[in-house]
Amino acid sequence: MLSFQVETVPLCPDIMFIIIPENVKLFGRTLIISSTLLLQDFKFPGFSNLEHTDIPGLPNTSQHLDSISEVQGFNPGFLKIWKPFFLSECSITVFKDTFWWFFLHSFKPSLKDENRLFDCISSGFVSLLLMVDNDVKDKLFKVYAECLAQAIYVAFIGAFPQSQEHFDDNFTAELAEVTSLWVSGLKPKLFSWKKWQRRWLTPAKDAIKTEENIVC
Repeated sequence: MLSFQVETVPLCPDIMFIIIPENVKLFGRTLIISSTLLLQDFKFPGFSNLEHTDIPGLPNTSQHLDSISEVQGFNPGFLKIWKPFFLSECSITVFKDTFWWFFLHSFKPSLKDENRLFDCISSGFVSLLLMVDNDVKDKLFKVYAECLAQAIYVAFIGAFPQSQEHFDDNFTAELAEVTSLWVSGLKPKLFSWKKWQRRWLTPAKDAIKTEENIVC
């Protein structure tokens, strides 16, 4: 029996990040986490032949994307077609690969790994385009880039809560611009990211951290 501590960091009513000690295996797989929670000390874990690289401190990607969807103010009818698209395996893969591309591009440059991730992201975009009906395609992709950017922004804060000074306005603006260019070929409206629901997308400065003993 292995005993260890897990730290939960609440970001908002619907978003919770769980930080688990490095190399602890749960349900037969290793959760990739940042043991120091400092961006400068964390390295890109590399590629897996079995699955796309997980994001630190994000054990449930579907729940994360669902939470991002809920704060957009979409009407119930649109959510019924949006969530199966945004929470699909293909969308999750694009989200993970794009997170790591920005991690390398912004903080730990590695042209070889960035190019490999970009190829994966490009293939993922094509798969997303092919999986939706033409009559809803424009509606979905009209908001997809912004939701993807918001999901990545929150994931960075959750993965590295002690390095939030790196995720400033310049980082956010580039994140919004690059995702928009990749998805639509167009730049977003100037300062469009300032209209994000930052109250929910940004953790409180004094977010309470609790520890629980877990036995496995």
